[in-house]
Amino acid sequence: MQATAPQKPQERADGRRAPTALGRKAPEPQRRCLVTRASRPKGGLLRFVVSPEGVLVPDLGEKLPGRGLYVMPDRALLETAIAKRLFAKAARQAVEIPETLPEDVASLLRQRALDLIGFAKRAAQAVAGFDRVKSWIEQGRAAVVVQAVDGSVGSRQRLAGIAAAVGETSPDGGSHPPRVVELFGQDQLGAAFGRTATVHVAIAPGGLAKQLASTAEQILSYETAAAAQKVAARQRKPR
Repeated sequence: MQATAPQKPQERADGRRAPTALGRKAPEPQRRCLVTRASRPKGGLLRFVVSPEGVLVPDLGEKLPGRGLYVMPDRALLETAIAKRLFAKAARQAVEIPETLPEDVASLLRQRALDLIGFAKRAAQAVAGFDRVKSWIEQGRAAVVVQAVDGSVGSRQRLAGIAAAVGETSPDGGSHPPRVVELFGQDQLGAAFGRTATVHVAIAPGGLAKQLASTAEQILSYETAAAAQKVAARQRKPR
């Protein structure tokens, strides 16, 4: 009897991998946080590598060569890893850590999100403007909706409500709403989209939308933890 080679999962038109014959997706690889020692899907962690010069470098896009060192997206945990020299212990070598690393990570996360929006625009996987974004949401063509924090409250709430009600069709036949992201100002969104100012942007389903949603979660986690830490520090100060 002639053996047949297993078929590879086929790509969908939108760039996503089609479900397997059993209807299951391959689980995302797990990595362990240096501080908490908890294992999480690696896409939800911050990756760092040690450069050939022995300097710790953030690798948010997970593209740099070398062994990855992972920390939960929490500024306090990153600062703990630095203070306890956990990167050097994990790498088993001396590691130089820039003094501005925690602040650099915050800036790099935001810049990565804006870059992903720009990539989506150039790949014809994004539209801007209230009417076009509304149309994409209603047609189920929006996986992520990005709105400027300093845009009209009424228009932002209206699109967020439409997104929650309509949702997008997922590969398994279910339905879930687009992820609504509100992290940037009009000028920042406009610059990412090649315009003077932009309030509403929609990103089509695919790899870029998935990366943007993941990066937005990392930003919120990283900045929320930092804000909570500052509040706790103020509360501890004697009056």
